[in-house]
Amino acid sequence: MAGNPQGMLMDVQVKDNGESECHFVTKWIEFVTLIRVKTSRLPFGPS
Repeated sequence: MAGNPQGMLMDVQVKDNGESECHFVTKWIEFVTLIRVKTSRLPFGPS
């Protein structure tokens, strides 16, 4: 019986770690996309 709660807590911790990583990746993609949009507004080639 003592092992069951620990296993359950471990499952929750693993799930939380995955969600946190997913959130980080999502924010990183938004950041990179924002940088690309800002740089794509610059004139291309010599004026």
